[in-house]
Amino acid sequence: MNPQPKTGFIVFALALVLIGLNYLGPIIVLNNFIFIGLNSAGAFINQSALTFLTEFGNAAVLMIASVIPIYYSRKFFRLIISSTLIGILLSRGLKILLDIPRPGAILPREEFFVVEPLLTSQSVPSGHAFSLFLFFSCLFVSSMIKKNYFVLLIFVFSLIAFTRVLVGAHWPMDILIGASLGFSLPLLLASFADRSSKILDTLYSVFFIILLSIALYAILIGNFSTYDFANEIGWLYILIFLGSLLFLNLLKIENIFSIALDYFTKIKASQSNFFKIFMPLLISSTFIYLIYQYGSLSSFLFMTENLDFLLVSVALGLLVLSLLIRAARIRRFFKKETKSLGVMRITFLHNFLNNFLPMRIGEFSFPLLLRESYGIDNKISLRALFIFRITDLLSIIFLSLFVFLSFYYSLMFNFFILVAWYLGVSYLLQERDIKKNLFEKIEILILSLLAWFIKIFALSYLLLSLISASLESSFVAVIFGELTSILPIHGFAGTGTYEGGIIFGLNSFDKNINIDSMISASLLVHFTVLLYSLILAIVSTFIKKT
Repeated sequence: MNPQPKTGFIVFALALVLIGLNYLGPIIVLNNFIFIGLNSAGAFINQSALTFLTEFGNAAVLMIASVIPIYYSRKFFRLIISSTLIGILLSRGLKILLDIPRPGAILPREEFFVVEPLLTSQSVPSGHAFSLFLFFSCLFVSSMIKKNYFVLLIFVFSLIAFTRVLVGAHWPMDILIGASLGFSLPLLLASFADRSSKILDTLYSVFFIILLSIALYAILIGNFSTYDFANEIGWLYILIFLGSLLFLNLLKIENIFSIALDYFTKIKASQSNFFKIFMPLLISSTFIYLIYQYGSLSSFLFMTENLDFLLVSVALGLLVLSLLIRAARIRRFFKKETKSLGVMRITFLHNFLNNFLPMRIGEFSFPLLLRESYGIDNKISLRALFIFRITDLLSIIFLSLFVFLSFYYSLMFNFFILVAWYLGVSYLLQERDIKKNLFEKIEILILSLLAWFIKIFALSYLLLSLISASLESSFVAVIFGELTSILPIHGFAGTGTYEGGIIFGLNSFDKNINIDSMISASLLVHFTVLLYSLILAIVSTFIKKT
């Protein structure tokens, strides 16, 4: 008999035994005692940090996380889909069948700590623990976990699972039952995952697309968690996992970019008119129709007429400053090969093309301009560009954590993120034989953080002057607006997509802002971004090409 299914049967049997023990008087007393002991520790932990951590066990979040191992392992792909489909039926079925009340339904509210809302029904098994250990088991069965890290990962996954006790949502026994059931399923299905079938793989693909779409939709509309804070920062989970996928595949992406760069210079005149003209025109026209349908020209004109032009001037000045800092970052990276004015010209043009061209085509200008001006090899400039983009992503996460978490917890999380960044960047530099010391690496990070802080502050401040919104909602709105630049198809100069990102960010935090005001404010913010890009592009024409 295959050892994995055998182990799965043993773990599954253990889960059934734990369910039976859950009805015995002495076990119930012990369960209550351990719950009170562990739960009391939750009162000493920041509620935002605790909520953020516990939702890593949410099924929707783990479905997003599964994209990373799915990219590398066909076996994991088959396991996670088949286990999830069966797991949904098993977990929900047991909750309904057993219908064991949660701590909130039995214990007096003043006797234990709880992160609101108070949950009362269907406690066994813990869905978070079930999902976490199902995910872990899929990694294990797919041989994606090295033996040296097995115990460490068990500890990490258990720590996340037991946060369900700390937030007052589950008994300790719920966690053990959920973890056992979740871990057993992929083991039981291991032999099926080895079978190759085009029909099954097609079905798996269909179910994966459906499950992933549901997960993305639930997270993006802020309806995947019982906790309001988690719903507000759901986008951050997506950012973390998709950012990790990008980092893990940098070499492949870099090779694609290198090939595309040569190809782009040859065929740019023959690109499809459909993507060059029709799709941007369609998006822009759709947005203009939405303005006509839901917006108000009088509202836009009123907002424009009452705009504080001193404030706009300050915002433009800050945006220029942020771009100059990014130019300094490039200059420090290529300090032996470049000159300050030449790098400033390249940065201004690169920024202009990124803001006005679709499909992130503007990124191609960076290696092209560096090669044209200083003869820098494409592979070196592309590697630098990837490092800059990773650092930009880290900067957004870094600043986001300080907005949504307390200073202490954001500092703690950011410390681990910075360590991971340093190790990753050191590896990427070493692989291309680019020599950078500790100070030079930290310099890149500091300049990136400073540039993004100034840019987000400038646009958030401008947005807050246009509509009544919270700092958090304006911050998220600006980030979403900026992130829309990576979409494959845009309207002309991002018209429609940038505004859509801002509107989505505002609406995800504050449902009371009317669509009319959001459209008008997003238009003015986008106009400011385009204006400063255009001004600096014109300025770049007066800077002598090196």
